[in-house]
Amino acid sequence: MMQSFRCSYADDLRKVLRMPWVCRANGGGVGMLVVAGVLLWIVGALAADGGALPWDIQSLEQTPDVTWGTVTNGVQQVFYGSVPYQGHPTRVFAYYAEPTNVSAPFPAVVLVHGAGRGANADWALYWADRGYVALSMDLNGDGPEGRLPDGGPALLDRFRSFTADTIDQQWMYHAVAAVVRGCSLLATRPRVDAARIGVHGLSLGGCVAAIAASIDNRPRAAALVFGAGYLQEGSFVAGLIQSLDCESRRLWARYFDASSYLSGSTCRWLFASGALDPFFPPTGFIRSAALVPGGAELSVPPFRLHGYVHAIPGADTEINRFMDHWLKGGVPLPKLGPIVRQGTSVSAWFTSPLSVEQAALNYTTNLGPWNQRTWQSVPAQIAEGNIRAFLPPDRPLSFFLSLADSGGAVVTTPIVADWGEEQELVLRITAHISQSTGQLEMEGPKPWGHRIVLSSTTDLCRWSDWGTNDTSDTRFGFILEAPAATGVTFYRVRDIDW
Repeated sequence: MMQSFRCSYADDLRKVLRMPWVCRANGGGVGMLVVAGVLLWIVGALAADGGALPWDIQSLEQTPDVTWGTVTNGVQQVFYGSVPYQGHPTRVFAYYAEPTNVSAPFPAVVLVHGAGRGANADWALYWADRGYVALSMDLNGDGPEGRLPDGGPALLDRFRSFTADTIDQQWMYHAVAAVVRGCSLLATRPRVDAARIGVHGLSLGGCVAAIAASIDNRPRAAALVFGAGYLQEGSFVAGLIQSLDCESRRLWARYFDASSYLSGSTCRWLFASGALDPFFPPTGFIRSAALVPGGAELSVPPFRLHGYVHAIPGADTEINRFMDHWLKGGVPLPKLGPIVRQGTSVSAWFTSPLSVEQAALNYTTNLGPWNQRTWQSVPAQIAEGNIRAFLPPDRPLSFFLSLADSGGAVVTTPIVADWGEEQELVLRITAHISQSTGQLEMEGPKPWGHRIVLSSTTDLCRWSDWGTNDTSDTRFGFILEAPAATGVTFYRVRDIDW
């Protein structure tokens, strides 16, 4: 006789953040039970090890050995000690710059480059001209003339299979250590105010900076641009991570993804990106921001050109204002509250030290990859500390509110989805053991074309053993081996496009 069971989860799936589906099947498919939101070791959590970190923070916070190099156009080369690699000590190369037109002590900023980049003298000088002591380091074991003989892992070593015993030999381990050591270098400079250090990361450097500023309590402010957490689920490097063996994928998600650490951070955060960014989809970025205690400042308009934002006119307005506010007592960014919906009306409260120039409802009715969607903007009403707009009738609909002040800064709410009343309960699992094949078959409704991910486990490793359904229809389906006759197997289904 065919055995069937069903799971359903009645949480409001229009929320940006959703608990995972977790179903428990006893051996042989005897029954299935919903466990809604009580799973304690979701991918990335460190609870199983009591919150232990792979980095020795106390050691990294000590003043590193430093060798100063040549000065060119106000920027000095510097080499500083970092963690061992392949049995030998390592050095990190960086560019260092100090302000010349203001009086010490200065705030300081650590600048963390993205994939395929390195230490950037122009970036350091830009921030020095803005009144900061700046350090732009290389994360790929390179110096000013190429590979350092005592450098750490190279760029091509970012995604290699590894074990728990070799975590400290991985690129991300060394990259995070280089940023924390960079903070240590700045904190001991005679013209730096050690209580006013910020971290600014771009692209993959945003992912590195997110971890470093979470595990190091000294940075007061952190600005992430484009990159943050959930890399293994929906970024341009997700395929590289998923191509690793099971144990490496589990270790990566657990130790090298920022989602494991952001909830324990103590500094102030800005998350700035674009909804059309081709490298990091907005869903993972916004989910990362939601992990920050007390909330993060968010600026994710439809378009922000991917690159060094300091070199793109107007692209760094929010980053500059954010850092100046928290590290120099400057004018803060406007603050935009959560979306409140009443029928087709959506609104949010705001506060702004500068006059508000524009407010808008931004929406897309497209499906598929986020960077290929078309966004439309319509003006929102501004009155008595609130902005208000009316949703179009089209479904499916993804939307958010934005506000721009007279200083050119744009802040946004998170993106919200509305798939229509007919898909109120989107993720439901109907499962049965096939009498003919003996396999476990799972299926259910899903949003149009979204990627639905299934993971199952009888041990920690297999939580990273992803299966993905990305068909263009409105149902997902998975076929897998039936659970063992004894014991308990957990199944989790999640929509990673939200």
